[in-house]
Amino acid sequence: MGEKNPVRARLQQIIASTPGAQAPAAPVEKPAAAPTPTVTPEAQAAGFTETTPDDIEGLKAYLDERLKGKENPPQYDFKPGAVSEEGTNIQRVAEAIGVKARFFEGEGAARAFNGLYEPTSGTIFINAKTDKPYLVILGHETLHRLHTEHQDLWSQLNELTKDLREEFDSYLKDENASRKKHGLSELSAESMLAQQEYMADFVGQQFANPKFWEKLNARNPTWARKLRRS
Repeated sequence: MGEKNPVRARLQQIIASTPGAQAPAAPVEKPAAAPTPTVTPEAQAAGFTETTPDDIEGLKAYLDERLKGKENPPQYDFKPGAVSEEGTNIQRVAEAIGVKARFFEGEGAARAFNGLYEPTSGTIFINAKTDKPYLVILGHETLHRLHTEHQDLWSQLNELTKDLREEFDSYLKDENASRKKHGLSELSAESMLAQQEYMADFVGQQFANPKFWEKLNARNPTWARKLRRS
């Protein structure tokens, strides 16, 4: 047997000889906290599809590719988002127009995103903590998808909605104020991205407005059908 520790032994003697003294209690390990569920029971029962680590890695890889070559690119921290039953309904709408919808939460620079379209997997990612309606974000990112993959449909919609939109200048002023707040570069009025964002925001806001779709169908009844098949 190994030698006793004389210091420890002496301390035990002192404690034992001191009236009312007690040896310190052994530390009690607390059980690890259970992980916070990302989906409510109602959403699970409705058939909600959770965001997987592979989904998140695909999103990060897409952003890394877009930022390749830029000096001091921001670091984006994403994780699967906690969603209620509403998310299931959004996923069903997304399936109806030919895309997947997944939900994320972000830290740091990632908080600036309300949504993103990742073209490799055909997935629209929606910030679960956005203050905007999920349907609006779905509509916004759907327009980015059209511009990326279906230029003909995007051009048609751009022409069909020209007289239904707000003034571009006031929109761009507000958009650049928001971008500056989140550390993003401002957009010029001539940039294609500014036009995309303007159009995507407009259609995103109209996605939940039946009257908008009625007007659109009255002008071109085949456009919505083309969108669904795209």
